[in-house]
Amino acid sequence: MDVDQKYWYMACDNCLKGTTGEYGWEITCNFCRAETIAKPRTKFAITLSDDTTQLDVVIFGDLAENLLGITAHELMKDEEKNKKLDCDAINKRLNGRRFIVQIKKKTVDTHYGVGYHYNVASLIEEDVIQPPKVDVKECSSSQSHVVDLSTIGVDPNVATASMNTHILQSTKDSQDAASSSASLPKDK
Repeated sequence: MDVDQKYWYMACDNCLKGTTGEYGWEITCNFCRAETIAKPRTKFAITLSDDTTQLDVVIFGDLAENLLGITAHELMKDEEKNKKLDCDAINKRLNGRRFIVQIKKKTVDTHYGVGYHYNVASLIEEDVIQPPKVDVKECSSSQSHVVDLSTIGVDPNVATASMNTHILQSTKDSQDAASSSASLPKDK
């Protein structure tokens, strides 16, 4: 997870698409055309992994707030104060927890052809297990782990997998790394 990413965006309260409006402004959404209020919405990118693969995904809204343990409004206020997200506290809260993750695949056109974005559609926590030892692996922001789920026998439109989550905070030795991910060992 890129610890320097922005964890929220300003959104239309109706369709949840991004807007340039300021918090609380009455806006006419450019996407849904609704007259509504601009509100902050939580969003963050993370790498999920299980015994077979890892996948870069984006988590939005209530799902993201529940994992981070902080609301979009609080994230917005913290950013105004230049306060960083406490990733150590999030690690402690999430370490050892396992989730069934439902992922939605979205096809997007890029300069290089067709690509994919993966968004978390739902999270269901499995029974709490003992925290595993974590093998931390660094990756640069240019690395991407996009997986064509159809090649591993999974419905590419909606995939469900049991995935471990772990959020990392940059250390002084790795401040040059733009993002980090964790690979948790297999259950024994």
